[in-house]
Amino acid sequence: MTKDELIKTVSAKTGESQVRTRRTLEAIITAIGNELRAGNDMRVDGLGVFHIVDKKARKGVNPQTREAITVPAMSVIRFRPYKPLADAVR
Repeated sequence: MTKDELIKTVSAKTGESQVRTRRTLEAIITAIGNELRAGNDMRVDGLGVFHIVDKKARKGVNPQTREAITVPAMSVIRFRPYKPLADAVR
């Protein structure tokens, strides 16, 4: 599902306009990003937890040239769904 499809679906279910739904979704995404940038976990009841994981630098291989490379250390976003959401998918 794309962002536009999500907006249309939520808009149809809530009766709100797509413009208002888009603004709300963008505000939610911004709020999650701000919390993660501040070093905090973002817990959304009924959905799950977004958190930052620091990955160490590691050795890798360029798949096109087979040349050994070093993948730099980085921070990545992880999402851990709460049990009801995970169970709904299973």
